[in-house]
Amino acid sequence: MSGRGHQGSTLQADFLIASRSQTDAIERHTKARSSYNIRGTLNEATKLTAEVKRYGKVFKLKLPKLPAVPKLDAAKLAAIVERERLRDERAEAKRIAERQEYEARHRAEADAWQNGPDRCQHLDPAGTPIHTYGDRWSCEPWSGTARVSCTVLNSSGCRLNSASAS
Repeated sequence: MSGRGHQGSTLQADFLIASRSQTDAIERHTKARSSYNIRGTLNEATKLTAEVKRYGKVFKLKLPKLPAVPKLDAAKLAAIVERERLRDERAEAKRIAERQEYEARHRAEADAWQNGPDRCQHLDPAGTPIHTYGDRWSCEPWSGTARVSCTVLNSSGCRLNSASAS
């Protein structure tokens, strides 16, 4: 008999914990501000309410008064979804504008480096530049009529002086 009494108190304790979880889910639902959280907490509260009722019915426990699960306020949810959509559109527009600005600045820098007075004029024997725009920090600019030396690697990985390479 003593084991049965212990089992009954454990069932009652589990039942109270489940009912508190349901109450907590409803409280979180009323405080939720994002559409994701509103839907999630409402679904959680609904599932927990059903679970508490099933638990009480299966183990023949007296149901405490459970708080009612609030109805989904469609107008409020629609306003929140619209606010989130506008926020996402603004963020996407800002990202696109920043990307376009970066690409334009990069094109201008690359064009100035390739065609400007300080362009890399270290050419290989075929006449193509040895350095790319990405190498611009390691390439020293053309200095008047004499080439400024710059260290480059040939196809076998040996260091060459660019004045002797071209």
